[in-house]
This record gives sequence, structure tokens and C-alpha cells, in this order.
Amino acid sequence: SMEKQVFTPGMQHLMARYEAKQYRMPDECWALEYARGNIVSMLPFGVADCFTSTFDLWTLWKTVSVTAKLMFENICQGKI
Repeated sequence: SMEKQVFTPGMQHLMARYEAKQYRMPDECWALEYARGNIVSMLPFGVADCFTSTFDLWTLWKTVSVTAKLMFENICQGKI
């Protein structure tokens, strides 16, 4: 739909699975994004960001080590 929607501070925008939205944020604004699902598939983007802009190797190490630990625990519990 091309109808204008206005979200005021504190409002939440919940979308169904496979639904996507595009936002225009003029002037000053901020948004918090929350993702659920296969987070591991997003890991390469964080790694790429580390080597292209932030160079925060400590955070990269922590991210990779925690991710590996949790993946191992889930595999041991039979979760795939």
C-alpha cells in the first residue's frame, strides 16, 4: 500500500513473516531494529563491517566466540 503511515515515539511496528517495509526518516530521527530468526546468516555482515569501518577486533572476537559456543550448545541439544 502506498498510504502514508506516521509512527510517533514509542510506537511499535510489527510485521508478519516475509513482510517488508521501507521507511523515510527526514531530518533528525532514530530507530531501533530487532531481528528474529536465523541470526547466523547475518554474521558475515557484522564481520564485513568490522573490517571496513570499525576495526573493532575485540568485539569481533567476542561475537564469534559467543556465537560458536551457542551454536555448539544448540547442536548438542539436537536443535538445528
